[in-house]
Amino acid sequence: MACRMAWTLLLISVVNVRRGTAISEDQQFWYENGQRTLHEVLERQRQEHVAKNVVLLVGDGMGMSTVTAGRIYRGQEFRQSGEQYRLAFEKFPFVGLAKTYNVNAQVGDSAACATALFCGAKTNFHRVGVDSTSDGNLCTGGRPLSSLIEWAQRAGKATGLVTNTRLTQQRRRR
Repeated sequence: MACRMAWTLLLISVVNVRRGTAISEDQQFWYENGQRTLHEVLERQRQEHVAKNVVLLVGDGMGMSTVTAGRIYRGQEFRQSGEQYRLAFEKFPFVGLAKTYNVNAQVGDSAACATALFCGAKTNFHRVGVDSTSDGNLCTGGRPLSSLIEWAQRAGKATGLVTNTRLTQQRRRR
């Protein structure tokens, strides 16, 4: 049993079968892969100019595990190794990550996480656009926070928002 498991692990780690051809993924393969990626990054021309436009894409619920699952799925759809496939946004020259938790909760909700991203300050669970001094009632209390959109508008920039969901609170029926 142990020998059989060792052979399985060896086969998984050394040979990856794609489109009927075996590709050896030994130490040299990974060194060359890393060198190629490093050269791609270093060959990018440095941007010295002020950006004319900024587009901020926020994928709600797109933590590292969700992005990884999406990458693997999409790569396998193209009959490639899912782990090595690159999603379109992963090819952007600059991508950032943010820790999105709330002041009073480890797992944040969309409203409070959006407040952190767009206002630069974390807030409480189920709050939007206010600081963490808000009381227990939804949308009451707390000091209003200025946002990236306000800052851009004050600088004379045009702003916009695109979403595929509602932006208003749905009233609960009793």
